[in-house]
Amino acid sequence: MNTNTSSSYDKNDRDEAHPGQASPQLLENAPTERKLGLARSGGGFRASLFHLGALKRLAELDSLRYLSVTSTVSGGSILGALYLLHLKLCLQRAIGPLCRDDYVGIVDDMDVDLRRAVQCNLRTRLLLNPPDNLAGVCLGRSLGRRMAWLYTRVLYRPIIERLVSAQDDWAEKGSSTGRGEDFSSSRPDGDRPGGR
Repeated sequence: MNTNTSSSYDKNDRDEAHPGQASPQLLENAPTERKLGLARSGGGFRASLFHLGALKRLAELDSLRYLSVTSTVSGGSILGALYLLHLKLCLQRAIGPLCRDDYVGIVDDMDVDLRRAVQCNLRTRLLLNPPDNLAGVCLGRSLGRRMAWLYTRVLYRPIIERLVSAQDDWAEKGSSTGRGEDFSSSRPDGDRPGGR
């Protein structure tokens, strides 16, 4: 038995028939496709900008395509939601599987949106509107709820509008699901495209 406590690897875990290699039983049970999990911490826009840099590097390394699980908190959630919206838009427009350049493009588009939102200085906007803040307090609305509204308006609404537009474009190209059913889609506000 290995008495070196600095490593959790035990030399006895190796297959004796193949010294220095993992046993065939371990390899047999190994997943065949790569999977990546990503945790993004909080810290407001500073955290979002840091996480954007991490996503950019993962996209450049062509590893972002393997992201299958994500966990986000606070500032990481800002970027997590933005990433999912941009990914959805890219998937709606894609003809085939996404490639490295698609993921790099997603992160580049996120960079533009996030920088625009940072330049709007949402925290200052929130606090520099005393009438709305007073009305919110009187009506029992928290500053957090108002901040969420600002995030939606400044950061997420432009991409949501592009998603709806792409969905409308797709709906106009084909009016059937291919199974003989009528195709219909609805916008987030409940209106149906084409005035139906």
